[in-house]
Amino acid sequence: METEVNDHGCVARPLNEVWWNRGRMNLLPPDDVPLLAPYQETHPGFELLVADACEPWASAYFARVGGHFKVCLWNIWEQEKDPADSDEEKRRINEMQQQLGVLHDDARYIRLQIAVLQRCWWTFPANVDLILDGISTDRVNLDTGVSCEPPWAELMGVLRHRRGHPGTYGISYHWRYHEAATAYDPLHAPRQELARTYMLILTWWSSCGDLECLKRELPEHADLAESIYRRLGPPTTLKRLYVEKVRTAIAWEAFPYPTEWFPPDQDFRDLLEVYDTAIRQHIGDQEDVVGQMIRLEDLCHHARFRHIDRQIASIGMGQVAHLPSEGEERQRIHRAVTDYVHVLGSWLAGRTLEETISIWPPSEETARRLWAVLEEPTPRKRWLVACLWKRLSENYAKLGRGAIDEQPERFRLPFDALKV
Repeated sequence: METEVNDHGCVARPLNEVWWNRGRMNLLPPDDVPLLAPYQETHPGFELLVADACEPWASAYFARVGGHFKVCLWNIWEQEKDPADSDEEKRRINEMQQQLGVLHDDARYIRLQIAVLQRCWWTFPANVDLILDGISTDRVNLDTGVSCEPPWAELMGVLRHRRGHPGTYGISYHWRYHEAATAYDPLHAPRQELARTYMLILTWWSSCGDLECLKRELPEHADLAESIYRRLGPPTTLKRLYVEKVRTAIAWEAFPYPTEWFPPDQDFRDLLEVYDTAIRQHIGDQEDVVGQMIRLEDLCHHARFRHIDRQIASIGMGQVAHLPSEGEERQRIHRAVTDYVHVLGSWLAGRTLEETISIWPPSEETARRLWAVLEEPTPRKRWLVACLWKRLSENYAKLGRGAIDEQPERFRLPFDALKV
């Protein structure tokens, strides 16, 4: 077993004998180095990560303050301002935190999970339920990720190692594609496997490969292969160029890799431009509406494969295509956001389960489930639920929140719901 020394001279734990754990960015800090600063040194709405434990990845994202990296819990990309200064609800939630006294580390880890929660995560709203489980049990749930955002991805890997979680051997930067069902094997992360399947089918099509042979080669993906062949139609030079551009965009995150950083996205962007130049020679001065649809996109985004399907259909038609199911997933997310924001807000406001359901009947299933999970309120639960409620209320609000935007008065939180 080999060991390595980090930039601060700390001897790290022996590396696992697996190739995907080799990079310096994935190096585990020594077990005796804390990850969080003493709570008394923090300020409500912010967290401090210990630099000796979080180098070198944290320096790429967060401002260094002495021996710590400062993370804004209301907006992780905010380096200067305190968002609570201009938001009364955030200020009151911060006051709830102040009244709690010293917080144990698990509560702080759950707060970090909430800070990075995204509704564009492909399992949404299962990521919300993961956080609610932690709030209920008072212990952070490490079973899976909640978004692509730092710093939780990196901290989760370290905590898994320290707590003997079965995901310990999946500490590469492909953590976000791991699920318990894969035993955290990066070669069989389900979304990466599907991405590589798309690439194989597209390659087979581009080479004029026989569809029936392909279906026998990939029996579990026979329907997908037939759909892609049908949408693309017969190969042409222009279609092949577009398909190669799609394959390049997929390849950006389709494979496990042993590097210490993300795949070199600029290299992929440069290659996409090469295809754009070749495509331009075929279409002349007309607008390349199909090519503009093909770009790098995180594989963890819930719409990634639907976007690929639409790109493929557009290549076949030679114009922007619209699929029959278009918009359905967006409506599902709007409904989930509405239900969770309403139910969490009602729980904070002290409403009964029956009152909550009567205000918004579609939330009944969510309400009954969350009432059973959260049970009786405690000051710490109320603070964490308030943080989660605010995060969901704001998260990508510009993309739509369904009924919350259409009927704001119906879902408005009573003023005293965030009382200290």
